[in-house]
Amino acid sequence: MFYGGDLPVGNYVFYFKLADGDGNETDFTAESGVVSIFIGYDPQSIRGGQYNENSYKSVQFTLSNIAGYDYVHVYYSRTSGADNLERSVEIKKVLNRFRVRQGTCSIHISGNENTETLPVETLSEDFFIPSSAKA
Repeated sequence: MFYGGDLPVGNYVFYFKLADGDGNETDFTAESGVVSIFIGYDPQSIRGGQYNENSYKSVQFTLSNIAGYDYVHVYYSRTSGADNLERSVEIKKVLNRFRVRQGTCSIHISGNENTETLPVETLSEDFFIPSSAKA
């Protein structure tokens, strides 16, 4: 988690697909685990925030050992809530792709990327097959 972004508060899980130059994607090949985005910078000032409140933070990932692919596509789920709302889950696909260079890809998500909202079923665990990654 880094300062200087516009990600709304919530608990995120990022998912990654590899793609060739023609845009053909693999199945999901990696998952980040839960990334909690909250308001504040030190233990005395942090709080969870409300629904779509801006955290002013971003996230960064580095994927390595992915030679043979040209791009990485990023998907994420975000779970958030508010005092008067039930828990909200949304699934997004980041529309820009991230270039693989020498088997490594640096990914920075600031919250300002163009995204497409997808149905929750898109990230069904039944479709997450790590063995589909190309070695």
